[in-house]
Amino acid sequence: MSVQGYLWDIGSAEDIDIGPNENQTISEINIESSEHPVTVEVGELVEAGATLQSDSSHYDIKNGQTATDTEVFIQNPNSSNATVVINSSSLDGTETFDLELSGIDTTNISKYDQSLSKHNTHISYSVQQNGYKEPAEFEIVFSQEVAISDEAYNNTTENITLSSLKLDRSDYDEVVIWNLTAGGDLDKRLGSSQEKVSEININESLVSGETDIAVTVNLNTTKTDQNTIYAVETGTIIIPVIPKLIRTPTYYSHTKYDENSQHTVLDLNYNTDIKRIDGNVSVDYTSPSYNSATINKTINYTISGEKIQILLPSTNSRNIQPHIENIVITDVVSTTGGKSPSQKLQPNYVGETISNKTNISLPQGTEIAIISNNSSSQIIESNSDSTIYNTSYNSSSMAIFNTSNVPPDNYTLRWHCLVKHLFSWRSSIE
Repeated sequence: MSVQGYLWDIGSAEDIDIGPNENQTISEINIESSEHPVTVEVGELVEAGATLQSDSSHYDIKNGQTATDTEVFIQNPNSSNATVVINSSSLDGTETFDLELSGIDTTNISKYDQSLSKHNTHISYSVQQNGYKEPAEFEIVFSQEVAISDEAYNNTTENITLSSLKLDRSDYDEVVIWNLTAGGDLDKRLGSSQEKVSEININESLVSGETDIAVTVNLNTTKTDQNTIYAVETGTIIIPVIPKLIRTPTYYSHTKYDENSQHTVLDLNYNTDIKRIDGNVSVDYTSPSYNSATINKTINYTISGEKIQILLPSTNSRNIQPHIENIVITDVVSTTGGKSPSQKLQPNYVGETISNKTNISLPQGTEIAIISNNSSSQIIESNSDSTIYNTSYNSSSMAIFNTSNVPPDNYTLRWHCLVKHLFSWRSSIE
């Protein structure tokens, strides 16, 4: 004996592709009664991002049963409780039938979120009759694919090379290259293409150095304000950073290398770590008494991080700092492979250096080079009113302090709140 209103079982629900006009069939719905309506709860697909048609002509039953447009329809089509209703008036006995849905827009369904975590693409409908339920489960199918070449970045062309790319429909698929945040989220768009190409040009000015990137196949952003991602590949590229001086070369005298003679030093501070000098550094003096100096001949230098320190030849006098007419620097290479253009510069003169505990007197307006491995932690404090003055420039081994706008007084140089050096200066030059 059959039970009235009993939903016996169902066959299967078709997987659904990404597209603006997709169809889906739930096949072999088997009922035991024609006296109760059958409902199919499809809200989970809506929650995933799909848009369903509100017109009843997009919902029909076939292969065993037939219905008019008014007998099969949808309620709340674009909400989480969207439900297709099959009126009992359309059911002719208990013949098995299929339910067909058409015109489904799935282009807004994203496979990944902004952190590139994968969404659940397994969807379940609930087919019901008179209180009895059966699930109808299926997958959202993403056919888009993308992969990055092993040597992805070409510094000459500023292109990212893709080893493979599969777009579904070019009218709504878009390939986008992003840089990633430290946490692995999508950050800035570096480049994009709406065509199936093997190379995509990026905006190199937005990133530099070793950069984590993602290449995504997205829904074309001109069609929506959402970032819908169908496929993704991540990788790391190195964009060469061109070395640029962040400050005029600092020129000062120093005796730490040889207490019996005076050396002059040039400090070059760059925006990035330096690997080597492929070209040359030459120094031309104003006075003919001093010959021009060049690297590998009369100049010694050291590279430490972002700094090049050039030790010029000894003057054999503690009172002479030869005037430099110009410095020419060519082909300084960063650790990421960037190479600087040729530069012709004049240095910034520093009148005094402090590298150990000492008492000195200075004319007002003198620039002081403070040599220390902790220069960024230094302050200068007035002994009379405790006013604190900060250094005007800091690097990893030197700080610069300009006395031009500092009133005459005795001052203490402090490091980590401990007295390190004491010095004073006068308001006029002798």
